[in-house]
Amino acid sequence: MSNEAESGQESTPGQAVPPPAPSGSWIWGALITGTALTAAANYLIYSRGPGAGWALFFLLLATGIFINRRHSGRPRRIELALGALLAISAVQMIIRPSLSNAIVLFTLTLIASAHFLQDATTKTSAARKLIEALRKLLLSPMRWLQASQLVARDGIAHAPAIATRIPGPKSLSRALQIVVPAAALILPFAILLGNGNSILGQFISNLLTDFLDGLTRVAPPSPARIFFIAVMATALLGILWRSSPSTALDRILGKFCKTAPAPSDHFVARWRTILILVGVNVLFFVSNSIDLTYIGSDLELPRHLTYSEFVHQGTNSLIASAIIAAIVLGLLFQQDGSVTSSRAIRGLAALWIAQNILLIVNVARRVGIYINDYHLSVLRLHLILFLGLVCVGFALLAIRILGHKSLGWLIRANLAAAFVLFASIQFWDTRRFVAEYNLGRALEDEGKSLDVYYLTELGPSAWPTLREASAARLSRREREDAAEALAWIVDQEQQDAEEEDWRDFRWERNQLRKELLALHN
Repeated sequence: MSNEAESGQESTPGQAVPPPAPSGSWIWGALITGTALTAAANYLIYSRGPGAGWALFFLLLATGIFINRRHSGRPRRIELALGALLAISAVQMIIRPSLSNAIVLFTLTLIASAHFLQDATTKTSAARKLIEALRKLLLSPMRWLQASQLVARDGIAHAPAIATRIPGPKSLSRALQIVVPAAALILPFAILLGNGNSILGQFISNLLTDFLDGLTRVAPPSPARIFFIAVMATALLGILWRSSPSTALDRILGKFCKTAPAPSDHFVARWRTILILVGVNVLFFVSNSIDLTYIGSDLELPRHLTYSEFVHQGTNSLIASAIIAAIVLGLLFQQDGSVTSSRAIRGLAALWIAQNILLIVNVARRVGIYINDYHLSVLRLHLILFLGLVCVGFALLAIRILGHKSLGWLIRANLAAAFVLFASIQFWDTRRFVAEYNLGRALEDEGKSLDVYYLTELGPSAWPTLREASAARLSRREREDAAEALAWIVDQEQQDAEEEDWRDFRWERNQLRKELLALHN
């Protein structure tokens, strides 16, 4: 554990190198920061939905990680870029929070934790930092015992110095002489300015009311709150813990990404690989040919099989087949180069990749037909985006095979592609897109009905579409359903507005709520 507790120091030429800090001295900063962040989490995010409170907590957490960073000095460009991405995603949570937004914030926070709090003697990729941070998070319950050991050891080493720093009565008296006159002078100005500025006065009044209510309503926390505080304190200790890259993880990843040794019988290994690739290519060719023949054509399907069943049947199995195919290809090309270097094997692999991409395209066509027959949903839109990500993964797999890249490169490239997708989606209001698409389809085709209940489930993003639907060229029943849904939403939002405070603030929802209430009051 000694390597985990060391504190890195940097010096410039010509400067004397300061003596190293005691091994446990950094734990005090981590514990103080963790305590402050736990209190912030208790106030900002407990029993609160994503919004301004969550955004502020993530910013405070990033600040705490930076304050407790292992190495001093000016932030580098990559660190500034990481901080900028964190800040942008936090602001987006205030504007319009989403699952992708939360995933991006959590991922960036973990990468920042490993980047600033780990021993930086060797450079590691962002993917490796993410894995190391997840390892730290999983080990966080064990850190309490280690933290107590470090506190005891550092306390014993500094006991005489700590005793001399404890303020005596004279110091407390001097502090009161500073604070009391200042407070006595500031308070009248607060009262006068509060009376002259209604907004400032309301803010001061609310602040004092909350403070007094807190004093008069002191009660033991509920078991759920105690559990939340315990979990947050433990997780924060794990995130703020200083560590070095795991050597055991190095060995595991090294073995996982290491190419298999040369086989004893090259003839068997080569022809076994060729037979596998030929067999799966034939199967995929038959499946793709059937899809291309029947989907979207006027050909009659076999007896006892409806077109709807053919389109919807087995979509999940086809997606699983493509993902397993990518794993199998990755494993096949972990064999020794003497087995997989032939043009025939690489050509068959490239053909299988092309057929997998065609399979994904056919799955997308099935989903498109289903959307055309029924309606678009957020889940189906995300499925289409996932299929696009799978196609990108196969393209990267082709580069790995034809460009002789390593398995580690392939894993890092796929993680980067997934992160780019989530980071992009967080700025796209997919719910509004789905609502507007479904309304557009209902207006274009009189045979398409608008699912008003589903639009209500989409939340604030669908409110403008519901207003438009209540006055659009739809059936009378659909217009009445949209109007009733809006009336119900208005009642709910009026109640929510009275119960919410600044921690629940979401800019886009607040604007849509104002417009909605203004039209119905």
